[in-house]
Amino acid sequence: MIRGHRNIFKTKSLKSFSVEMETTTLENGARLVVFERPNTPVYANAIFLAGSRFDPAGKEGIGHFLEHLLVAGTKSFQSKDKLASFAERLGGTIGAYTNVDTLTLETSVGNPGDLSSVIKILSEEITNSLFLQKVIDTERGSILQEISDSKTIANKHVNEISKENVFQGTVLAHSGLGTESSVVGITRDDLISHRDQFIFGNNTAIVVAGGVKAEEITEAFSNNLILPKGEKPKLLEDLPIIRDKTIRIENSSIKGDSVYISFDFRTPGILNPEVRPLSMLSAILGGGRASILAKRLRYDNGFVYFSNAQQTSYLGAGVFSVRTACANKNLEKVITIIAKEINKIAKNGPTKEDLQQIKDKTINSALVQMQTSGSWVIRHAYRALIDPSKMWAIDNYFDEVLKVSVDDIKDCAKKFLTHNNWYLSLYGNTNNINEDKISDLIITTLS
Repeated sequence: MIRGHRNIFKTKSLKSFSVEMETTTLENGARLVVFERPNTPVYANAIFLAGSRFDPAGKEGIGHFLEHLLVAGTKSFQSKDKLASFAERLGGTIGAYTNVDTLTLETSVGNPGDLSSVIKILSEEITNSLFLQKVIDTERGSILQEISDSKTIANKHVNEISKENVFQGTVLAHSGLGTESSVVGITRDDLISHRDQFIFGNNTAIVVAGGVKAEEITEAFSNNLILPKGEKPKLLEDLPIIRDKTIRIENSSIKGDSVYISFDFRTPGILNPEVRPLSMLSAILGGGRASILAKRLRYDNGFVYFSNAQQTSYLGAGVFSVRTACANKNLEKVITIIAKEINKIAKNGPTKEDLQQIKDKTINSALVQMQTSGSWVIRHAYRALIDPSKMWAIDNYFDEVLKVSVDDIKDCAKKFLTHNNWYLSLYGNTNNINEDKISDLIITTLS
């Protein structure tokens, strides 16, 4: 029964979701991707290659700051609440976020007949943001509070320490939020200059899903989104791997005995085919309550409350991470268990049963997730921007998952999760932690 069930997905196509995909390039160079889903709400993203990796030295956080300003008031909507009110009256939302590679604007409406409002909102945000000094100062205060708050949330802060550690010496190392000093130093002129440098036609992808027609959307954006062309940022194919320091420890003033752990390995970037086996490996190792580490760390020993593993991929670089937290006294035991389980997979591969379990889970959970217009946009927007010549879609994802073998995962573990490619970041009650002892323990266990 499982074999027959699996074969269904070998022929899974966009049409089997009652979805039609159309792609085109607008005259301004923007890539437009439309998923026609009859009689469903409309969700749209405008995504730009303008993430934190492009922040200039001394202006760290400017991409995130710009994101705040693009939705903080436009010529037609003089303040953020007026912009939000316009969308919410139509049953929709507005939003914006920045990550390492990209800056994204998002909006939605409940009724496909209100498509013109989606076009208006995105066009206003992209081309008519006001950059009022009073609003800039207000948003600066909000961002400074955001930076302060992030340090009080232990599992978020260890992620920042990990990012700095794993990508040390590269453009990916700094926090997307910036620092207090860098954010204070960002001026109105800096923000407008950064906007002009990165918000232009051929540095943009627009992805729309819902009960709309591609022809209608193409015409609407062609007439209403007036953007210049520009030179797309040049990216290194692969960022260097630097291991001047492998263990980073930061003690927290927050009371408690817990140590938050990020145990990491450098891996390839998003366009490398080895990313899919690594993603499957992360799911087997720490992708839920049935994962290996959930059994070993929590059910068998009671050392942790949560654990997870994840393969995160950017342009030119990636990271395989295992994250958890434990009492200070159990730190070495927890790290030993994680390293032993990784080493087992590197030597023997996962069991066929474990791999099949993750394939079934991955595909079936994707089928559940792909029930909204927003899920179609979010799933495809990043790929539409970074690799427009090859339009990757959900059926390609299913194919990639089904093709992964036990040997693929074993080979990737052996290649990347090694004794000379690891990093460890710790945050919390880090008193009396012996770095040399932990380093020797990891190297010995992974060898």
